[in-house]
Order: sequence, then structure tokens, then C-alpha cells
Amino acid sequence: RRDYDWVMACFKKNLSILTLTAWLSLAFGCGERRAERAFAPTPLRYAELLRLTDTLGCTFAEIADPWHEGRTMQRYCLVPQDADVPEEASGYVIVRTPLRRIASGTALHAALLQELGAEDALAGLFDAEYAVGSALKQLIQTGRLKPAGNSMKPDAELLHALHPDALLLSPFENAGHGSLTTLGVPIIECADYMETSPLGRAEWMRLYGRLAHRGATADSLFELVAQRYEDCKRKAAATAERPTALCDLPQGGTWFVPGGRSTMGRLFADAGICYLWKDNGDKGSLSLTFEGVFDRARNADWWLIKQGWPAPPSRKMLADEFPHAKRFKAWREGHVLVCNTLATPYFEEVPFHPERLLQELAAIFHPTLRPEGFTPRYFNYLEK
Repeated sequence: RRDYDWVMACFKKNLSILTLTAWLSLAFGCGERRAERAFAPTPLRYAELLRLTDTLGCTFAEIADPWHEGRTMQRYCLVPQDADVPEEASGYVIVRTPLRRIASGTALHAALLQELGAEDALAGLFDAEYAVGSALKQLIQTGRLKPAGNSMKPDAELLHALHPDALLLSPFENAGHGSLTTLGVPIIECADYMETSPLGRAEWMRLYGRLAHRGATADSLFELVAQRYEDCKRKAAATAERPTALCDLPQGGTWFVPGGRSTMGRLFADAGICYLWKDNGDKGSLSLTFEGVFDRARNADWWLIKQGWPAPPSRKMLADEFPHAKRFKAWREGHVLVCNTLATPYFEEVPFHPERLLQELAAIFHPTLRPEGFTPRYFNYLEK
């Protein structure tokens, strides 16, 4: 009997230990799985330089360094104003959201925030005199959006007077933000322009929306943009014709054209255009001589010129400015399209709405895709 009681006591003791061990293993295992699920990245479909993770009531954002593969440019943790900063945010720049006074380095980002319904959060805009969109110009004219000086020579004192709680600035290779870092407010590195696909850049609106607590609105808008873009891309791919195209004009002896893997190079391809530098692997612009362009593009079917003019451009005006124009086939056949960026909000819209430009180019170059009553939004035939 004593042996039986001893065996049963040992069994119960060991059973308790085993039960406790199993419970702890299960608890910690589930905790680890919960943590893995909680920190799973928010799926981004196109952006290559941005990583978002919505968790713990916050948004963790990581921006890759576009110029150094494998490096991170900056990490942010977007924390609601009344919430505690989570321990997991150690090493991240803390950004209290929603931002209430934003100074934007470009009209592009200001226009996006306005579209997302966050115009009340806009406090300052660099190069405000170059804003083109009517809604943005109205904010400036009424004084609701203050000029913040020159983007190339930022004035820290002027910005300080605006009391911003964050700056939206575009980064450049081997360059910092100078005196603006002394303001003591987060600088959001807007590296979206370094993406290599139109939808990759547009998807950054999901980060900018979260800065103003417009994340759901930005997500929905992007899904609509992507759906329309992909739909137009499929239709253009089914067309038989592949017209060739040339871009822009030489500036100071150098002719800048989009690289084959740049956002514009890829957008041309998606519009069913045979872009003359499509085989080039550059993600940015190419710096070419006139001869280098002429040799390849003299017989191009179309010529798209995007530039700012104080008055509507005419053939005579461009011929006076660039006498070699008449040597190009597209010029002689009247296939020249111009976008006056001082009169059309091209730069304020296209980066976050590439579907609009894609639909326009597809309609111009492929008449079968042209909807009834089509009117170009950006490019128009050059008037004689």
C-alpha cells in the first residue's frame, strides 16, 4: 500500500509539472505566433522601397535607401496622439498622428493630402508660386496654406514660424536636409519618386494617408487607381499597333529622356507604345546629345513635349526655340503633342494618378480604345 501511495504521489507531481510545461509551451508558442501575425507586413503590391506594418494600434514604416541596396534610409512609427509609444518602436522616429500642421516640400504631396480630405492639416508649401491645380491655388490665395519659401534654399526661420509638426521632403543622394533638421520635428523622406513603376510610386499614398489618419481612404483610392491602370494596360496590350515615340526637348545642349526602366518608360510600354529607349536599363533619366537622339528618333511616329510655357505654345514658337524640330518625321506629319506644365497640373496629379495619363496616351495612340467624347487632360496637339 505504501508503495502504491508513493507511486501515485510521484505520478501526480510529474503530471503537474508536465501539465505546467505544456501550458507554458502552448502559451509562449501562441504568443510567438500572435506576434508573428501582428507584425506581418501590410501587403504592398507594387512599391519596392516602402514597407508598412499596421499593428499595436500604430503603423511601422520602413523606407529603403534607393541608392544603396540592402540599406534602410529611415524607420518611422506612427503613433496616435493619445496612445503610448510601444516598446517595439525603439530605434524608430516617432510620428504622432494625425499630423495637424504639415509643411510639404512639393505641390504633389499637398495635392494628394487635399484629395484625401486632409487639407486642414496643410500648413506650408515650398515653391507655392508654382502650384497649378485650382483647388491648391485657392488654399494659397485664401491664406489657409502658407508659402514656405524656396525648396532649393529652405528658410528654417520661416518654417519655424509656421509651427509644423512634420516636414514632407524629397531625399537626394549624398545630401541631407541641412538646417531643417534643427526644427526638431520629424522629416518624412518622400522617396516615392525613386520607385521604378507608376503604380509603385502611386502606392506610397497609403503611407501619406496614414500620416493624416486617412489610411482607409488612401487604401481605397489606391485600389481604384490600380484597377483602372491594370484594366487599361490589358486593353492596350491587346492592340496590334505599336507606334514609336520621342520625348521632350534638349535643355542647354543636353537632351534628357526617360530610361527604359523609369516610371515613364514603363508607362509608355503599358500604353502600347514602342518607346525608343525601351531596351535601356536605367531607372532615371538619360543625358543624351542631340545627335544621339536624332539618330534614333528622327523617324519616330509621335513626339511628346512636356514643358512650362508662359503662353500657349505654337509650332512657330517651338521652331524658333528649336530650329532642328523640322528635321523630325513627327514634326512634319503634325504628330506633336504638348503639355504646358504651367497651365496643367501634370506634376501634381500624374505621380499618384498614373491611370489618368495611361488612359489618355492609350486613347491617343490607339483610336479603338478612344471613348466617345474623349478630351485629353494633359497633352494636346500642337497648334499651328
